[in-house]
Amino acid sequence: FARCCTPENFFGAKIAELAKSTAKLRWRATELRRMKLIEKMATLPGSYEESDESDYVLVCVHPTPRIYVRPQKQTMEVIEICAQMGLNNARMERDGQPEAGWAVNVRDRMCPCKYFFKHGECVHLYFALYKRYGSDTATWRHRFNRSQRKRKRGLAEDIHDAVVAQQSSRGRPILNGPALSLV
Repeated sequence: FARCCTPENFFGAKIAELAKSTAKLRWRATELRRMKLIEKMATLPGSYEESDESDYVLVCVHPTPRIYVRPQKQTMEVIEICAQMGLNNARMERDGQPEAGWAVNVRDRMCPCKYFFKHGECVHLYFALYKRYGSDTATWRHRFNRSQRKRKRGLAEDIHDAVVAQQSSRGRPILNGPALSLV
């Protein structure tokens, strides 16, 4: 089998064949859904298939609001996770979007947007999976703090501990101040 036919790059590193789901992108999809900036569109007027039986979900993304940040002298998106994503990647989500929205193939987990072409996943896909199956990620697990709570000590206990330590040790007393002080 020839080396040129294996999924490796020039330096010998293996090329990933499946995209890994990132927490930032799932969080971005959730935030866009909360702010109602991403929505499921109605089926096309000429389509005769039922929306539940179809493999495709139409997803439309609206532009996220931007604010000007004076210290950085640039505009940033309101959603915190969007600001970390970068303007060019955020632009790829909407670049070339049809009026009816992106036709996301839920069965094959494919989206025609540029972001999906580059990264292998996108917010449109997560939103379509959420609308079709009810959840795009596993449910959250509740976390409990089972550590022992430390008791707060008062000033009287601190003074008592200092006196006990002073009596047992030899040398300069702990509460002794510099010469000619009133302490």
